[in-house]
Amino acid sequence: MIARNSKVKIVASSQLTEMMLEELVGETGIVSEDLTGPERRGCKGYMVFLKDPYQEEYEWFIPAESVRHA
Repeated sequence: MIARNSKVKIVASSQLTEMMLEELVGETGIVSEDLTGPERRGCKGYMVFLKDPYQEEYEWFIPAESVRHA
């Protein structure tokens, strides 16, 4: 689990590719919300606020397997 407000780096994963977000690999950001709890069904991950916008948006859902501490 990565705590809220932690700086993270986005890494490659099959889920990120399925979501067509592989262009975000290598980007860094700050975790704004942890969506990995046991009550979460389906894909678990984090809302990450990016330093620079991607497709005119700063905040993106990133699968847990694609997030590492920066």
